[in-house]
Parts: sequence; C-alpha cells; structure tokens
Amino acid sequence: MYTIIIIFAFFCMFSVEGCIPMTPPEEPVVVPVPVCPAGWFSFQRATGLWCYIIAKPPAAGWTSPQQYCQDNQMGSFVNGFESAAERTQFLQDALAANLAPSQFLHIGAIRSCAAPPCATTDPYVWQNGVSNDNNFANDYIQLYDGSGQCLSMDLAKNGEYNDITCDALTAYSCGKYAA
Repeated sequence: MYTIIIIFAFFCMFSVEGCIPMTPPEEPVVVPVPVCPAGWFSFQRATGLWCYIIAKPPAAGWTSPQQYCQDNQMGSFVNGFESAAERTQFLQDALAANLAPSQFLHIGAIRSCAAPPCATTDPYVWQNGVSNDNNFANDYIQLYDGSGQCLSMDLAKNGEYNDITCDALTAYSCGKYAA
C-alpha cells in the first residue's frame, strides 16, 4: 500500500523502503491571447480576432491605400468583411470617426476581369485574404459610375459601395488578424 504525502511542495511516495521522490507536475503552458494594436477596432470572426484601423489619408507618402497599409500600418492590408454584422459594425465605426473632408473610404476589393478596364458589371474580389467571402464585396447598395477599379464606401450615403481609382487620396481602412 502506498501513501502520498506533500511536504513543502516536495512530492514523496512512501513505501516500505521509505520516501521515493516523485516527479513534480509540468507547468501549464500559457498561450497568450491575441490582441489588436492600440487604437485599432476589433471584430471577432469565426477564424479569429480581426483588427482594423480607419484613418484619414496621410499628408505625405501616399501611393495607394494598399501600399500605405503595408508600409505604415503594421504590415496590414486594405480591409474587408466576412459577414453582414461585421460590415454593420465597421460602418458604425467609420461614420463615428471624424474623417472629413474625405467622403469615400477605401476598402480592400478590386474588380475582377480578364483585362482592365473592367466593366461596372464585373464583380469585386477581396484582396490579400482580408475576407473569405466575396459576396460581401458585391451585395451592398451600389453606386458604380465606372470611375475606378477599387471598392470604396461613400460615407455621405451611409456607406453605399462606390467604385474609386485605386490610388485616390481619401480615407482608408487597414485590417489584419490579432497577434
């Protein structure tokens, strides 16, 4: 018969031979909880915590929102949505932000066609993995006038989608998964 006695966190198993040292239990592995960068918004997607920033264009250094996100916003990409709830939260955040004088907000979808220029009827496709559902790049109120190949939200019209030139100097949103 064996008896286990704990003395000052030293584990011993007593037997007829006396105290036989036992191996202490392994320390639990602590996995850090992913968090968004300070000042970024967040949305819990099925695939993980998605972080995004909504900002005015910079005074200098602008080539395109995609390049700006990569170079100046922690290697992120122009933002996209995976659900109607995510788009609704994003729009509320965008409308609450003071983005004046910008009327348009770049988001991360580009028209998909065999050869540019694409027609206004060609669908948009999210770029760089910012969403796994292209339906959310094509299912909203649309005000396409053929002026550009990139997708934007018209903040003066409650976020209705509009086409825009991909290098237009206007508000933008970058997104990435929490780290």
